Amino acid sequence: MFRPLGLVLVLVWVPLISWSQEDVDSLEARLLATPVGIERVDLLNRLVGMLRERDNNKAVRTGKEALRLAEELSYPTGLAVALENLGWVYYRKGTFAEAFELSQ
Repeated sequence: MFRPLGLVLVLVWVPLISWSQEDVDSLEARLLATPVGIERVDLLNRLVGMLRERDNNKAVRTGKEALRLAEELSYPTGLAVALENLGWVYYRKGTFAEAFELSQ
């Protein structure tokens, strides 16, 4: 018998557990060598995506850096991803008003 709920849970949880600490460490090392620019915003946003389910505080700090840099560079795609990431992190932290504000 096909169980759609089981499939949904697998599709949601597999990406969450697929990032290892080595992946995070590798991306953080890459960030150290990346100058200020669009690539750095993209890497910061990617790191937040890796952290947002396991280290909310670090994800917020990194997300705020991505947001600030995207605004400074006038990089709308990076800004949108940073806002989405931060909205999700604040939602997971239970800070619903802030999450809603960022997600609008």
